[in-house]
Amino acid sequence: MDRPPHVGIILVNWNGLSDTLECVRSCLRLDGPRFRIVIVDNGSSDGSCQTLAASFAADPRITLLSARGNLGFAGGNNRGIAWALDAGADFVWLLNNDTIVNPTTLRALVDAASTHSRAGIFGSKIHFRDRPDTIWFAGGFIQARGHHYSRHRGMGEVDRGQYDRVEEMEFITGCSLLVRAATLRDIRRMTEDYFLYWEDVDWCTRARLAGWQCLYVPQSTLMHKVGATANRQPEMQRRYETRNRLLYQWRFNRPGAVEALAFLLAGTIRSYLGGDRHSFRAPLAGACDFLTGRTGRLEP
Repeated sequence: MDRPPHVGIILVNWNGLSDTLECVRSCLRLDGPRFRIVIVDNGSSDGSCQTLAASFAADPRITLLSARGNLGFAGGNNRGIAWALDAGADFVWLLNNDTIVNPTTLRALVDAASTHSRAGIFGSKIHFRDRPDTIWFAGGFIQARGHHYSRHRGMGEVDRGQYDRVEEMEFITGCSLLVRAATLRDIRRMTEDYFLYWEDVDWCTRARLAGWQCLYVPQSTLMHKVGATANRQPEMQRRYETRNRLLYQWRFNRPGAVEALAFLLAGTIRSYLGGDRHSFRAPLAGACDFLTGRTGRLEP
């Protein structure tokens, strides 16, 4: 690349004003590559859009896009990705709005991209905000048996440098995911059928099937306020996770989908017979959504 790379940083906001403000302010301290921040407001009802517009109106590095409603994680990011690519971005960096980045977080990702030409997706080492010495994500893989959950390597472990090598992974979390524009031309944008959860795993799988590596880059670090958005609706969170896990497996590993569904139903029966009449309801609803072909946004 003859000219310095340009990065479009995509933040999706949904009723998370204080988190988004803190995240943006940390991004404005980034060094290294040229960047433009694109905030996509997903139909917030807390006045976020108006406050964000007023707060950053004078900064040419920040663009605010307002959606008419909640487009979900993939839909909101896809709108920001389209804007960034139209503006000539060489890379797009998806970043959760409830994260705090370090000045070198982005530079480490772009540096890795410059030395690993076969890689198309790059991810950071992520720590818990309330436990800065504890890992939340150090690369992702998918459980090969049983429920076929997606797993964060190192989650809950104190960081002693045990995951400090650049390594190829099965997936990179959408919490901090840098993707080449060239990769996007191959795999296109995220699938919006999921609405929430597993769209990043789907994206990374499509990239790998197209011949691109997904790299974990531990020199890129940030902190995450885990669950700041999702924990507002824990039952819906479990329902989406269940449906989308089965949907992903059906698309890429049909025997795995059948096995995961069998494990889920067996667990439901055990819970019911054991007297637990509540914990299985959301996963069972998610399984029913999968079996009936319900995709996209779910209504409570």
